[in-house]
Amino acid sequence: MDYSIYETSLVDYDGEICLCLNTGQCSNNCFYCYNNPNDIPIMEFDTAKSIINKKKQFVTAVSLTGGEPLLNPSLSKILEYAKKQNLKTKIDTSLCCDINDNVLKNIDFINISIKNYKYLLKILPKIIYITKYQNIVVNLNIVYHPEYISFYEIKKINNKLKQLNKIVLVVTAMDISNTKYDKEVTKKDLLKLKEVLDINYIFYTKEDGKFR
Repeated sequence: MDYSIYETSLVDYDGEICLCLNTGQCSNNCFYCYNNPNDIPIMEFDTAKSIINKKKQFVTAVSLTGGEPLLNPSLSKILEYAKKQNLKTKIDTSLCCDINDNVLKNIDFINISIKNYKYLLKILPKIIYITKYQNIVVNLNIVYHPEYISFYEIKKINNKLKQLNKIVLVVTAMDISNTKYDKEVTKKDLLKLKEVLDINYIFYTKEDGKFR
């Protein structure tokens, strides 16, 4: 069995030791993505179960990422099994496909990636539906580079999100290693961005991890 499709993380789930499972496959083609999920086989339930059993005494949460975990036919079964092991559960998703109640009832934390304001409007009905589950923590994640998305557009996203409850906006510095951009996003860039926003957000940078 190939166990290279998982890792343990201290930053993927706040306050938890998190087992991250790469479920493989993705319908998006984000030019800045550091993963190549199509090179990874789709994770079957038995594989996920074996990894969880191997690591459950050392972790407190499980995160399903990729790629796009919603494309995995075993997603709800994997999440349900993780919950039965008393582990908190998270998925990283772009909501590019449907998410059903069998998945949502076994999720504690969902991180939703959006490309821009237009994409937010496209998936907004799904986000609103997810917020009806009071137990789910919802993060909305934007990969940031000033040549990719403007302050103005992020401000529009901010204003739209203020109409909803329980949404935390997370801005992640773009990894430029697979892009045409030459200049790295710095902590100073993100602090400047924060000044444009009128409420408190969480930011990530390569050098600092997470800061507010």
